[in-house]
Amino acid sequence: MELEAVREPIVGWASSFSDITLTMRTIVDLPEEQIAGLADLCEQERISRAEAVRRAVADYLKARHSTERGSYFGMWRNRGIDGVEYQRKLRDEWR
Repeated sequence: MELEAVREPIVGWASSFSDITLTMRTIVDLPEEQIAGLADLCEQERISRAEAVRRAVADYLKARHSTERGSYFGMWRNRGIDGVEYQRKLRDEWR
């Protein structure tokens, strides 16, 4: 039996790397009270456990990222010196 090569794109397959969405399956150990709370939430929201966990991870990452980024802005506020002026003094040392 001879097989013929498929030359047409397979329906549902990505046409480029930018079309690919990577997903990951994982196992998470949760205490009983979190499982019960998750079940209640899923019932109220009418979503799956997987969707609830995806939303929780997205919210966590968003909150963590904005907190970390926000901690850098205004660092020079209480130093009593203009940041640009300080930068110029440092660069003058290189000349």
